[in-house]
Amino acid sequence: MSEQPDLPPSFSAGSYQRRAPRDQEKAETKRLGIIVLGIVGLLAVGVLARSLLSGHTPATQATDSSGTPLITADNTAVKSPPVNPGGLQVPGADQDVLGSSGSGAANGQLAPGPETPAPAQLAAQPPVAATPAAPAPSGPAPAVNFGPAAAPPAAVASKPDRAAAAAAPAAGPEAATAIGVHLVQLGALPTHADALKEWRRLSARMPDLFQGRTPRITSVLVSGRLMYRLRTGGFADRDDAAQFCSAMTERHVRCEVR
Repeated sequence: MSEQPDLPPSFSAGSYQRRAPRDQEKAETKRLGIIVLGIVGLLAVGVLARSLLSGHTPATQATDSSGTPLITADNTAVKSPPVNPGGLQVPGADQDVLGSSGSGAANGQLAPGPETPAPAQLAAQPPVAATPAAPAPSGPAPAVNFGPAAAPPAAVASKPDRAAAAAAPAAGPEAATAIGVHLVQLGALPTHADALKEWRRLSARMPDLFQGRTPRITSVLVSGRLMYRLRTGGFADRDDAAQFCSAMTERHVRCEVR
């Protein structure tokens, strides 16, 4: 009686028969891959051997006297102008303005050269007659006034003042003494028109005080600025002017006796 080998419980003859064809397929596939790689390698070796034996070198390389390949730059143009560029065609755009491509001594000159002086021609020219000078004045020179061009007027009277001065007769020293020299200043304004406007405003506000009085506007420089003082007069004495100013102060209007 022959001995049977010990087999695992899961092993059977059917499963062994199913696995055997798969292993054979894998072995054949591997064998075919090795054959293909061998053929490709043989072809590559043959091409390399043929190129070495024939002495063939690439077209982009040059060799020296010893046969060593030299790497040279590519001389072909990177860009080439188109045959028909298109766009606006300007006549004479390709012409050489300075003429550097032509021949001749005048090429490259924008203007003629300097003139050569001719002393003979200069000597042949007739002399120019001298113009007689104007005679100097015999008398003394007139005096020149270098004073201010436009000095501000000492006093500017309004139109009612001018009309009253033209209608009234000339006053003598007695009239000047009666009127007096004391004035009441009502303000200082930047322009003559502003001073007249302020006079009209005060006259309309206090007609009882300003009845029969006229404005006196004078210009003065205050800290380098031209101002116009608004004043009024016609007072008998300083007390009369002070009374007038006190009456204005009671009505909340500032004033000052001068």
